[in-house]
Amino acid sequence: MKNPFVLFLIVASTVFAGCVGETETTTTQTIAETASTQIAVTTTTRTTIGETQATVVPTTASNAGGVTNLAGIRALVIDKDTKRPVEDVLVFIGTGYKECQTDESGRCTIEDFAWGSYSLNTFRKGYSPFTNSTYFEKGENRVTIELDKQMESQESFTVEGTVIETVVAGGSRSENRYLKVKNEGGEYYLFNRYGLNQGFDDYVGKMVRIVGYNGTGSIGWESQKTRGIYVEEIKPLGNNQKEPPYHLL
Repeated sequence: MKNPFVLFLIVASTVFAGCVGETETTTTQTIAETASTQIAVTTTTRTTIGETQATVVPTTASNAGGVTNLAGIRALVIDKDTKRPVEDVLVFIGTGYKECQTDESGRCTIEDFAWGSYSLNTFRKGYSPFTNSTYFEKGENRVTIELDKQMESQESFTVEGTVIETVVAGGSRSENRYLKVKNEGGEYYLFNRYGLNQGFDDYVGKMVRIVGYNGTGSIGWESQKTRGIYVEEIKPLGNNQKEPPYHLL
């Protein structure tokens, strides 16, 4: 018969080893779970549109102990050549769905929108517009955008005329609606700060004075790129003075 004392030692060692193993496993799982909440940076996607670049770094943000179901953007906009921050840049997703404007440090924040794919865009007179389809993760997404200075002259000028509306294929799926200013020199498409041919309905049929500059924007439901006037300010003339002036930024 085996020694009872030796048998006791063998059983006790086995139980102790089992307890230690369970403790180590539990500790490892706890660390892993905690680490998954603390991980900030996942993948980095660099997108290039012509000479303009954007680096998107999705991150995971916690909200009251859990992961938020909304997304946010922390944007940094810099000059591509000087690498210095660019102030007063309009950064927006969609066609003005959510937006922010950069401060002197070139930074701004867009908060609380449903995660997913959006067009990421910028507007700043003197720089080429940036636009790109970008996927934003849940939580905070850090975005760095490098802008190229606009090569063509963007000097402001003044034009007076009547705002007119043109509808093509009205009532059909291919309906297009255009807003222009018309005078003796011709007709010119009007663009707002998002580069879209809309937002001037209150001035249709009225004489106006427009301060703006030449540029390329989008017209129609197919977003066709067309030359026109970026409106910095539009002011009614004559009996239409009651209408408030419109400012681009």
